[in-house]
Amino acid sequence: MGSIIISLPKLEKAISLRDLIKSCGLWEDIIICHHGAEILNMVDNQDIGLIICVRKLRDMGYEELVNYLPRRVKVILLTRESQEVPFAENVSHLVMPFRKDELINAIQNVLPYKSKEKKKRFRTPQEQQMIDDAKAYIMEQMNMTEPDAFRYIQKISMDTRQSFVEVARRILEENG
Repeated sequence: MGSIIISLPKLEKAISLRDLIKSCGLWEDIIICHHGAEILNMVDNQDIGLIICVRKLRDMGYEELVNYLPRRVKVILLTRESQEVPFAENVSHLVMPFRKDELINAIQNVLPYKSKEKKKRFRTPQEQQMIDDAKAYIMEQMNMTEPDAFRYIQKISMDTRQSFVEVARRILEENG
């Protein structure tokens, strides 16, 4: 997904914007930079997905910054209503002042959030016990280590497109 960089002239405004973004609970990795050179260094050394900045950074204009950025890095330019924004493929803009929901929508449009909670499934104690029993059975019958038994169940799960719990249940039912 990539980190977010915020670059605003006043540190307190950058901190306030960072806290506003974090308060929605979707993005945690937010870095504050003051100079364009600092941003470019971060882009080279880290997985940066989005830069939120104003037209004039301390050491360069945003147009110069955008020219140095890889196309994968998106930019949200914070502008005044009267300012005209030069078009660039990876640049969008948000007119100040803005509401929190406008900012979050703008970020989601350029940097979709992939929930970690969706990847991590909650298992009931009974389901976990079933998995542990299936691993124990495999370890005993096939003379495997615990990690090997886990990978064995995992492979069957992926090959059959069944959940880990379903594979464990099937192993226990078939071997009674």
